[in-house]
Amino acid sequence: MAGLNPIIELEGVSKRYGDMLALDNVSLRIEKGEFVVIVGASGCGKSTTLNMIAGFDHPSEGLVKVEGRQVTEVSPNTGMVFQQYALFPWLSVLDNIAYGLKMKGMKRPSAAPLPSSLSTWSASRALKTPIPSNCLAV
Repeated sequence: MAGLNPIIELEGVSKRYGDMLALDNVSLRIEKGEFVVIVGASGCGKSTTLNMIAGFDHPSEGLVKVEGRQVTEVSPNTGMVFQQYALFPWLSVLDNIAYGLKMKGMKRPSAAPLPSSLSTWSASRALKTPIPSNCLAV
């Protein structure tokens, strides 16, 4: 049974760029604790959908909500890791994610704990290992 308060919700979302229809009447509910993957061919609207959820873009029609509030702008609680061309392959996953915070002058505690969802040995090791070059090809 679907929860009453989804974390992310798209209601009848469409997006046009001029005459091009990028998304057509998309509805989606993501509940707390769900792990969701958006998969599709190049140009099918995956990035457009994520950009609207993050507040970087706005739907032509429909509503995008995060925690019950309509998304109208980028929230300071929003984070986004871009595709290959924006990654530093010589840095670890964790260092790539932290790069923006570091540039803002934020200091990382010397013993910053990993989130509990990433506390397994393999995830911890992956976060500290530079990104392999074969993972950069999309």
